[in-house]
Amino acid sequence: MDDRKRNITVLFVSSSRLSAQEAGQLLAEHFAGVSYPDEIWILGIADNRTTVADLARHQDLKDRVPGFTRFRDTPVLLPFVVNMDGGIESVDGQALAPPVVAAVFSYGLVSIFRAHNGMLDAHAGYHYVKPSKRHSDHFLRTANVLLYGAEVEFIAAAILRRVAGRQVHRIYTDSSSINSLGLSLADLLSRLRGDVRPSVDSFSSYQGLKSDFIIEPDEKSFALISASTSGGLVDELESTRQISRDQQLIVFYVGPPLSEQLVLQDLTSGANELGYIDPFQSWEPKECPLCDQNQSTVIIQGDQFLPASPTVTGRMIGTKDAPSWLNPFMRDVAGKGIITCRLGNRTFYLQIGKVLSGDAGMFSERISAAIERYIPAATEWIVPLDDRDSQLLAEGIQSHLANLGVKIESDHVISARALTEGSHQPLAGGVVVVVASVVVSGRALLNVSRALRTLHPDQPISYFVTLMRTPGEAEARDLEVNLAWGPRGAQFDVHTVTKVFVPNEREVEASTWDRERKFLTVVAERIQKMDQSARIADQLAAIKKRIEELRGPSVGQLFLPGIDADGNEFDLELRPNFAFWSFQPTPKASQADVFFTMTSVLHALRNSRRSASLTRDHNWNVLDPRNFSRFNDGVIQASLLRAALPYELDYSTDAAMSHQMQAIVDASLNSADPAESSAMSEFLLALCTGTLRLEDPDLQLMAHSLKHIAAGSDLRAALAEYFRVVVVDIPAEQQT
Repeated sequence: MDDRKRNITVLFVSSSRLSAQEAGQLLAEHFAGVSYPDEIWILGIADNRTTVADLARHQDLKDRVPGFTRFRDTPVLLPFVVNMDGGIESVDGQALAPPVVAAVFSYGLVSIFRAHNGMLDAHAGYHYVKPSKRHSDHFLRTANVLLYGAEVEFIAAAILRRVAGRQVHRIYTDSSSINSLGLSLADLLSRLRGDVRPSVDSFSSYQGLKSDFIIEPDEKSFALISASTSGGLVDELESTRQISRDQQLIVFYVGPPLSEQLVLQDLTSGANELGYIDPFQSWEPKECPLCDQNQSTVIIQGDQFLPASPTVTGRMIGTKDAPSWLNPFMRDVAGKGIITCRLGNRTFYLQIGKVLSGDAGMFSERISAAIERYIPAATEWIVPLDDRDSQLLAEGIQSHLANLGVKIESDHVISARALTEGSHQPLAGGVVVVVASVVVSGRALLNVSRALRTLHPDQPISYFVTLMRTPGEAEARDLEVNLAWGPRGAQFDVHTVTKVFVPNEREVEASTWDRERKFLTVVAERIQKMDQSARIADQLAAIKKRIEELRGPSVGQLFLPGIDADGNEFDLELRPNFAFWSFQPTPKASQADVFFTMTSVLHALRNSRRSASLTRDHNWNVLDPRNFSRFNDGVIQASLLRAALPYELDYSTDAAMSHQMQAIVDASLNSADPAESSAMSEFLLALCTGTLRLEDPDLQLMAHSLKHIAAGSDLRAALAEYFRVVVVDIPAEQQT
């Protein structure tokens, strides 16, 4: 293997067979949101060597790779296996260097831990009592990451290096919640060495060491400790059960420096290039400052390390929860038709073309000022991303340079696709300016960056982005750092005009409107089977009309309409003095403007550390029902219902909040003011789809209140009838 630095994606193939089609699908899904590598490694276990080799050489898989990566310099597929000593070698037996092996496992371990949230993070108002009885506001729970068999086997394969040359007859775990890892390790040892399969037993952490549980102290015993922040259990095992330190391994660790031989993966910030968790303190009960602040405690209990019974807390939303960027951004774009909503998993679409035309006030002016300040007069090439707005931005930059006497010929404006798909020759000298209207994942920019390494080596590059919309500041910063990085370190310029932080939509399979359309299709199919009275026919027509509205790429009216006393529909509109805006938009704000605002507020609240945020682990916060009284505009209520995650509207485990929510919806239903009841159809949709969850007695009360609504002939009536008959299951004799 050569020493050049390469970007590598590793697909781990567990003992179960993986077809070329399945492998291709996994890789395609993975590369939908990340930059493309130089190589793709197919990694398996040594006794599966032939299968791994066949998969890497499978022509169907090789043919698919250019389609989901790139046609120029297509990543090569290479087969590797993990051997009995935990090393990695090619299928023909050529061993990789130990640092490479360590890097493969470290990147994989950290990726698995991060993907499955292996750290319980206490939020304001409570903290943990760990099995050691010490108090902390964090707790590492390895069982959270042991979800999938292939990932468990990968972690077990990483442990093989730590037991190389050692006979292992007994594996002890500190918690039965990680016995799956012990069993996977035992399976690998038996398969690869031909040894007798080791036994796997849990000694139940500190509590178990105080019991009469027997641990054989000889050299054939090996202890797996799920996680640690101090190494205290290592000392306890050694002193009370004579299990030496070289017979123990901590799977995940965060804390002060500890011997590398004791730790499989150190996640501590600064401990290695992958460490990302700052060390956190723990205290003896009598010395706990969190207890002094009257914070509640959550006891991590039992052999499974499970938190005590959950509690649910209602969270009020206020203007202090809005992110600092929101009001200035919305001042520029609200009412301008710049924010629209689409079907699919990309909910928001920001039409930067309208901003570039000068319609967005200060935002438009900032873009113009940034072009004047950051676009070099020495620019020779412009590379816009392939969307229309990025191409408009490139045209604007061309015009700016022309005013400076710098003419960029049309053949020096190159599409990103032409660079990344291999249809362009190397560029001559001069500055390349890569322009993007809106950046979400940054994948397209990173692919251009990679192509320019070959087509424009050792030449200046400047990246210009009008709007970066990522889940948080950290993701935006990481992207900017990656783009700036070159052969000589941070050498390229990256300029971003505006940043906004909204949820990562790649994690959502479909938008709220996709889910609405699928649900209404089910309702329509049900109604079509009923006797077609005039009332039922009108309900069906109303549903089909809404389904048709949801077929296009964009959604016009985001929310179901209100209905006045005469049965006429009206669109939900924002009334003056919206709490989260310090301005009154002209022309009037769209539903998309309000939905974007409330989505951003909830997203900021979920990621807040300064107060009880909207999170769900064992103790979670939901939207307090009183929010729907505080924000009584129908368009704001509908935005909250659509933007909230399901658990944030789950009142089914708290009787008081469930009844409070039922009362608020009931009051809206019976209000004589159409404005006060305008979101009623949205409440019904949320109840029917399970987005809004109440206790059974309150669902029964709701069903009773909706009896007269269900007798109508509009869409709201169809939803009310579905809720009563299907969701609540009102007996037939009570339905009329």
